[in-house]
Amino acid sequence: VENYEKEELVAKETDVYGARNNIRRYRISLMPTVSALRYMGDFGPPSNKGGVGVGINVGITPHWNLQLTGTLGKFAAQEYFNRKVRIGELNLQYQILPYQKINPFLQIGTGLVLSSQKSYFEKNSKKNQTANAGFGLEYLVSKRVGVNVSGQYNYFFSDGFDLSSRGNRNDG
Repeated sequence: VENYEKEELVAKETDVYGARNNIRRYRISLMPTVSALRYMGDFGPPSNKGGVGVGINVGITPHWNLQLTGTLGKFAAQEYFNRKVRIGELNLQYQILPYQKINPFLQIGTGLVLSSQKSYFEKNSKKNQTANAGFGLEYLVSKRVGVNVSGQYNYFFSDGFDLSSRGNRNDG
């Protein structure tokens, strides 16, 4: 009887592809981040710059998370444009396989980018609102540690982020 109950539990946790649905993620998680930021605006060619930050995920259901992130970094072109940025975002994230070790996800959200020439915390930083969409993959190394790789596009609601309004598209 004991073996039967054990086998029945395994069968309930196994999906049609043979994968066990037995991973339970914590409802609240803290995530340090490292970012690659790429400016796409009125000055070109673009340049890749780095950023660091922190985020918090709050599970609403096993499939849905609210994510709040903050990042410090730089947006720059190879010539003529270089801005320090603070980025704050609120995202809604959909986890496709929340009970698996490898979990793809989609996210959409909005954010605020504060930018300045001199320092990250300049009093008169320029403010720009963004919409964003992205996708990624999370791999759980253990019950408490996961690695997350994602890509995201931020769309600025105005063309003035780089203090220039040329062309027929907003900055990105």
